[in-house]
Amino acid sequence: MKQQLLVCLALFTSIGYAQISIDELNINSQLTDTIQFSIWEVHTKEMSTPGDTEKEYKKELKRVTLSKEDQELIIAKLKDPESYIQERALLYHYDLVFLFYKEDVVVTEVRISTLTGNIDIDNKLTKSSIKSKCANPMKSVLLNLLKKHEFLSED
Repeated sequence: MKQQLLVCLALFTSIGYAQISIDELNINSQLTDTIQFSIWEVHTKEMSTPGDTEKEYKKELKRVTLSKEDQELIIAKLKDPESYIQERALLYHYDLVFLFYKEDVVVTEVRISTLTGNIDIDNKLTKSSIKSKCANPMKSVLLNLLKKHEFLSED
């Protein structure tokens, strides 16, 4: 019985992410000609307090097209395995969105939560995805992009 418990415990605590690798998402500058970066105001049922009468909503606050330099930077960070931590918060809340376009068609969508650090990457061409959490190197790049494009208020 003790052995079975140890085997079960070992299996449950091992990394069980049956996801593809970052390389298989095929994020590169040849498949992208434009990247749109937007910030959203999101209010979900998960974020409500008891007695809150406000409905769920999602509203885009600002959108910019990234320069080629910023595109290369975000692509490099997305391809870097050091940009991710193998954990996730349960709250579903995404307020930063990167849309990668090739010839006016969205080929990749990256959604990031500033509240939890969760990141979801969906390749629309291959129908593959990764769900992870941003590590500090990725967070610093995101913070710099937010400041550069004046998404942060100085209050």
